[in-house]
Amino acid sequence: MYVEEVIDVVKCYEVGRPDSLVVVIPKEVRELLGVKKGDKFIVRVEGETRIIYEFASKKRKETKQ
Repeated sequence: MYVEEVIDVVKCYEVGRPDSLVVVIPKEVRELLGVKKGDKFIVRVEGETRIIYEFASKKRKETKQ
């Protein structure tokens, strides 16, 4: 069974154009999932309060052994 865990609370920042916002992915999550600059995500909305980001490709973090 999958259990969700709250890692951090983040906020949106306005950058560049007034109609653009950036949401920062916390370092702990980037390291856990192997998120790198240039990665692409599928963005979905669930209900009225949930934004879901998924890798656009089937990228998995390489495990170091």
